[in-house]
Order: sequence, then C-alpha cells, then structure tokens
Amino acid sequence: MLKLLSAAKQPGRRTRKEMSFLRRLICQGRALLKEYQLFGYHRVINNNGQKDWRFLKIELNPRGKAISGGSAKRNAPSPSLSMPELTSSIARGNGTAIRPNSPASTLQWVGQEVRKIFVNNILSRVTTNEQIAKQTAQRLMYGDSRPFFALVGVSLAAGTGGMLTQESEFDNLCWEIRESMIKKQKARVSEIIVPEGTVSVKDLKFGNLIQQGCNAAVYSAEWANNPSENANSEPLAVKMLFNYDIESNASTIFRAMVREIVPARHVSLNNINDLDRGIFDTVKRCPPHDNIIEITHAFVDQIPTLPGGIEKYPSALPRRLNPVDGLGRNMSLFLVMKRYECNLSEFLNSRREQLNFRARLLIFTQLLDAVAHLERNGIAHRDLKTDNVLVDLSEGEESPRIVLTDFGCCLADRSNVLKLAFRSYDTERGGNAALMAPEVSTAVPGTWKSISYEKSDVWSVGAMAYEIFGDANPFYKNQSLGKPLDSRNYTEGDLQPITGDVSVTVRNVVSALLKRNATERLSGQEAAFICHLHLWAPTNWLTRTKSPDDDEIMQWLVTLTTKALCNGSTELQYRLIQNFLRRAKFREIKSAAEWIANSNDV
Repeated sequence: MLKLLSAAKQPGRRTRKEMSFLRRLICQGRALLKEYQLFGYHRVINNNGQKDWRFLKIELNPRGKAISGGSAKRNAPSPSLSMPELTSSIARGNGTAIRPNSPASTLQWVGQEVRKIFVNNILSRVTTNEQIAKQTAQRLMYGDSRPFFALVGVSLAAGTGGMLTQESEFDNLCWEIRESMIKKQKARVSEIIVPEGTVSVKDLKFGNLIQQGCNAAVYSAEWANNPSENANSEPLAVKMLFNYDIESNASTIFRAMVREIVPARHVSLNNINDLDRGIFDTVKRCPPHDNIIEITHAFVDQIPTLPGGIEKYPSALPRRLNPVDGLGRNMSLFLVMKRYECNLSEFLNSRREQLNFRARLLIFTQLLDAVAHLERNGIAHRDLKTDNVLVDLSEGEESPRIVLTDFGCCLADRSNVLKLAFRSYDTERGGNAALMAPEVSTAVPGTWKSISYEKSDVWSVGAMAYEIFGDANPFYKNQSLGKPLDSRNYTEGDLQPITGDVSVTVRNVVSALLKRNATERLSGQEAAFICHLHLWAPTNWLTRTKSPDDDEIMQWLVTLTTKALCNGSTELQYRLIQNFLRRAKFREIKSAAEWIANSNDV
C-alpha cells in the first residue's frame, strides 16, 4: 500500500492508466480516513502551549512513510473537545489523539486507530457502562479478545437489534475473529525434538521397516545422539527415496526430487555449494497446517544397510550393499517426520462397521481443509488417494486426525500458478490415473495448451468420499460394482449416491465436487466451509430451505469464537474450530449457509 501511494508522486515511472488507478486509491483511502474522523478539525495544543484548532491530516513523504500534520483554521467550529478529552476520545470513537507535526511510523498505525474506533463503536452499542467498555477495549488491544466476544455474543443472543447495521461491520468483526485465532495459534512449536545443526544418517537410529512402495521405504527411527529426549518426543519415521538413475550428488538429487520437500520445515545444505542453492527457489514451500505432513528435516546422504532391505527392495540398493542385484545409486534423499499409526486406507478397511458418521465427517472435513490450504498457496497435490493420507489415533478412533503426505507428484512451481504447459503426452499429469480429474485426463496437448489444476484435487476428494463414508470407490475396480467408471467419459448420471447413514448435505457436497465441468465444481474452501457448518452450526440450518439471516450467522460465529478462546484444549474438534475461525470471512460463511439452504430446496 505504501509503495503504491508513494508511487503516485513519481508520474514519470507510471503509465497514465496506472496513475489513474493510484489517484483513485489515494482518494478512497483519504475518504475512508475522513469517514473515521482521522481527517478533520480538532482542538489541540500548539507549540506555544495554547489551544488552537488544526486540520489534522495524513500524507506521504517520498520514502512512502506516513506523516501527520495540520494547518490552523481561522474560523474554527464551535469547541467540542479539549486536548485531554481529545486524547481519551479514541476510547469512544469520537476523534483521534494525533499531535500536530508528530511523525507516525507507518500506515499500520492508522489502521490500528481505525480498528480502535470500530471496536469502541461496537462496545458503545453493547454496554452503557463506560468503564466496562474501556477495560474490554484495552484488553482486546493487548491480545485478550475473550471479554469483547463475550459481550458481543451476549448482546446478539439477547436480540439487540441494530448492533451491526452494515456489511463492512460484519466483515470487521470477522477480522477480529481471525486475528484472535491467529494469536492463539501463533506459538505453534513442533512436538519433535530436533538436534542442532545439520542432520545425517549417523544422527538417526533406524528401527523396523514400516512400509515399502515402488519409490520409497519408510522406517521407524529415533535420535541416536539424544536418547534422553526420545522418551519426551513423538515417535519418528524416516522416508528413504529410491534412487536408480540420479547422480550421487546432493545438488543433483535435490534438483530431481525438489517437490518432495515442499512441506519440509528444514533442509540440510551441508553437501550443497552456494551456487546450487537456487534450486530451492523454483518451487513453493507449503506453510504449516494441521492436516499437512510436517517434514522436520530433509537431507541427502549415503544409503546405509537397513533392516529388510535385501529382502524387500534388493534392486533399489547400490552395488556396494547388494553386489548381485543392486541397481540403485549410492546416495538418496531422506525425510524425517512424525510416525503415524496407519494410512487412511488401512484405517477405513479395518473399521468399516465400527466407524460412525461423525468420525467419517471429521476425516472428510480435514481432507477438504488440507486441499483448501494447498489451493490458497497455489499448490496442487495431484496424487490424492487414501494411501497418501496418514492417520493419528492418539485421541481415539472417534477423533482421527489425518495429514496429507507424499508430495512427490505435486505442482508447486513459482512461475505457473496451478497451470501446467501441456505440449506433448510425455508431460507428467499426476500420479494416480484412476482419480485424475476430467479436465486433466481429457486434456489434448498443443503448442499453446495448458492444464488447470485449480479444482483437480477437490474432484479427487469427491471420489475418495465414497471410501470415507463406507462405500466402494466407483472409479476403482471392484467386484460388487462391475466395470469402474472412467473420469474421461463418465457422466454425472452414472454416479450412484452414497448409501448408508449419510446426511443430505454431504451427498450434495460430494455430487458438487464430482461435476465434470470445473467451473461448476465447488472449491476446496467452499466445500470445507459447508462441512464446518455441518459440524458446528445449529442443526436446523441443515434442513431448512431459507438461509439464516446476518445476525444469526454472526451470533453463532461469536459464540463459537468465545468457546474456542475460553477452552485451551488441543483436542481435534477445537483445533478444527480454530482453523476454521482463522479463515472466517462473513461473505464466504454466508454463501456456504445459502448453498445448504438452496440444495435443500431442490
């Protein structure tokens, strides 16, 4: 914002169209400041210690910093505020405590003042006790938002009419909700103890083979040099990628397997020179999320002798470990992560009859949350299947926490956001052909052709929903279903509704995710919000054909926020609520409620 505003003072560097936009932006910004009384005449104390009227204003110097100043007015309006009153008036939203000619640090300060005015205007409608309003506002500004949301929630529940009258006020209150959740989750620390410095194979003590696939083997592990810490840390797992044809060089291996480290928190660069470290700038890094695997360390090292290697994957070993059948190279990529009990496919198959609808809905919602997080960060997984979802059962089978793993096929290029140039059929389109979205599986190559992956992952989640809610996946071979559906030529009429104890809303969401036309498909964020409403909103919202009004939605949001803030539990349901509220935007939540009502009306 500062750069845009300051650029208006340099017309030689901008086109006429850009200058017009910048001028409109400045005018709108000044109008907003004037609306919240940051512009205007106020009585202040001048440099001589006398009371005077000044027109307080915010301008920008050539460096882009905000400064405040003022000019005297000969015919000042009738006195209304003295300097002490002006200083305290910010608590009532009636003015601003800017002294003339005092520099403000940035426009962020202005935003904070506007926030104070909004908060105190809301509190003035909630309570007539000025002392309570003042203390609540002060606690909110210092990070404790519980009293504020408690007061607002009680007022909304009591049916106070006209407390929020404009859509912008609903949006601002949602902003306060998001900020309170971000502050609550800001101190997120990994539960895994990580030794200082770089990591290598020598720092780990490998255990039994957990799982082995075509491209990697996963072992249980613990820190070799920190035996006292292993008792207090989460159990570890190490994924060793198979390397058949990549040169045994750290830079070359990272360049070829760079997509595997998209969710990595730390990458050991001990074997990489400074010139080759630019390879990590070609892909995006996925920010932390509760439902995305957290790879604590990624490093390249010599492949060691590990239990079960000769029996399970002899050809992947190098000749120095398997002189007869070894086809692998000496070095490969290792990923350190938390160990999980099982993958989602194993979990669902072993508990097909015992798992209730709510537990299945929790899994489905978490999976949509993970995909929505990838969408927001311009990343497509492209290999979604129940084998690539891990399950944490530390809170019991009724509250399974899931994480999305295996990013080896993901699209995370910084240059092309969720689009892939498709010039020939040799281009890799993804890992799982059976659950490949129609727009991907039917794409035809060409000189200027590209594939959009904006809504490809949610289509895969829609297909996985059949497995999650206890049915057979119609896109997989199954004796009970006969010939499987093909994403290239299926019609929406070919899809049978999910059977069993499943709500109408969930059936409608799954149908909307499996639309052949991507433009008609729900996004991950939209589908996740609908499922969150299904889990936490009043039950009658799911059955009525008229969506709740604005006050009802805000009352529910504030009540849910107060509950999440006052309960310090780290249980799955509270973590889900917090993740939902930190993304809460009034328009999107209202759209989700309207979608549910409209789907019930069909």
